Amino acid sequence: MPDPVAVLLPQTVDNLGNDWIAQGCTALLDEVVPPAGAVRVRLGRAADPALPPLPRSVAAAVDRSCSAVVVPCGSLVHTGAGGIVDLLASFTVPVHLLGLGFAGYVPEEGGVAARLTALARTVVWRDATSRALGAELGTPGAEDRDALLPDLALFAPLPTPVLPGRGGHVVWVVDSDHDEDAARAARDALLADPAGGSVVVTSQDCAWEPHPGPYLTDLPAPVEVTALALGEPDAVLHLLAGARLVVTSRIHVVFLAARLGVPCHFVGRDADHPNGRRSLLFSRLGLALRTGEVLAGVADRLAALAAVERPAYTALLADRLR
Repeated sequence: MPDPVAVLLPQTVDNLGNDWIAQGCTALLDEVVPPAGAVRVRLGRAADPALPPLPRSVAAAVDRSCSAVVVPCGSLVHTGAGGIVDLLASFTVPVHLLGLGFAGYVPEEGGVAARLTALARTVVWRDATSRALGAELGTPGAEDRDALLPDLALFAPLPTPVLPGRGGHVVWVVDSDHDEDAARAARDALLADPAGGSVVVTSQDCAWEPHPGPYLTDLPAPVEVTALALGEPDAVLHLLAGARLVVTSRIHVVFLAARLGVPCHFVGRDADHPNGRRSLLFSRLGLALRTGEVLAGVADRLAALAAVERPAYTALLADRLR
């Protein structure tokens, strides 16, 4: 029996986007690698991001016993990624980076991009802008190694059955950094919603205790506000699936709400902020995402795209991992 493939998964309390990216990655791998042929390794969260997020002994065991390392990346190209880059550089087995993207789309991230792409056997970029910026900053690339495929969250499993809009509630997924601009925009969106009902406030960071803050404490009746610490991305997904409207500044929350067929009011920022720049993920999908706009009615379009792109992704994985 061949050696298993190691899949490095983010810590569950990291953020919802990373978890849905990891779920999409494992869903694709399940079609390529037998269940016994994949070892899922959960990364820790080092106190210092410059330190590797995995004990040295565990990393050494992975290197000895596995045939390859697969990494669902997300916005891994950022200036604070030194620890995980050092970890990946320590492996002697092939490293495959899936869904790689820049976090801020700034030149300062070029050094991290160069290190990551130099150590990887496979690089799958998640958006054309990241790939172009990588090439501009001198990251090594090769036609037979680099690919451009949609964000892995496109393949994350959805709740079954999906019955959007049945719960009648509005979900506001807040940032743990208390973005006041997003909070004001969320309040405006909720005040403009004529249906009233309940508002559930939860967090994109599963380790953070959400609260409505001063912007939602005096909404007029019949709006009822509840803060809910769900702690698990699957629980958030079920909450989104039953919502009438989702309000958020988080790109992947918009993405999953769109896949679920739930209208989503984006209250993030545009090109002056990393969250806004990450909306480039939607340009890869042929969609526009702008602050203050509601994205709706694209679930069938995204499902069709997933059906087309899924075989391309699994074929690439089968080729690289054989």
